[in-house]
Amino acid sequence: MKVPRFLLLLIALTHLAIPAVMLVRSDSLRAEVATQHPDFPASEVDASVRVALTSATVFHLLLAVLCVVLAWKLDGTRRWASRLTVVSQALSIVFSLVSWSTSTMFHAVIPVVVLLQLATIVLVLRARRT
Repeated sequence: MKVPRFLLLLIALTHLAIPAVMLVRSDSLRAEVATQHPDFPASEVDASVRVALTSATVFHLLLAVLCVVLAWKLDGTRRWASRLTVVSQALSIVFSLVSWSTSTMFHAVIPVVVLLQLATIVLVLRARRT
């Protein structure tokens, strides 16, 4: 289970990086919101960006913590950790697809993270069968 644990830690790092990148590129995020909602006044665009930054920070921080806990507990003897790893990474893939459709900011990163998540799922499922 060493490789899945390592992959979970890499995935956790991406979850920590995403809100930081969004904050640094908040002007790009603001431009995307303004383009998608041309009828929004500037104050509404700013509020939407704040909501996006806050929700992304909370969401990705929770997912990062979950990945770290799972990497710590995933040792082959805890079936719940294996199951939760598979379910959480599968759901994260779905969330990534939603992110893909709502913003172009992470189009270069999402496929890489999805591949890490798929590899984690496959390796955990394979380890459970042996």
